[in-house]
Amino acid sequence: MLFPLLIELWLNGNRISSLPSIFILPSLDILNLEDNLLVKAEGLIFTPCLSIIYLNFNWIESIESLKSFLKISAKLRKVSFYENEGIR
Repeated sequence: MLFPLLIELWLNGNRISSLPSIFILPSLDILNLEDNLLVKAEGLIFTPCLSIIYLNFNWIESIESLKSFLKISAKLRKVSFYENEGIR
């Protein structure tokens, strides 16, 4: 799916357990996935403008899975992932 003009996407509090890798979001700047059921922070393929990702209050199991976000955008400046139950 192609969403060329989408700049902010707020999907917090939706019980999302995984991210689909079929989305192309060339203009996405802010992605909020707080308060979901994510175990891994993987799935976004093409988001070259992404600068902020909120992953707080999920079930992310390791910081290693966050590395995939570091590869998807040269503009990424903030990855927030506090209070993830899986990291404890």
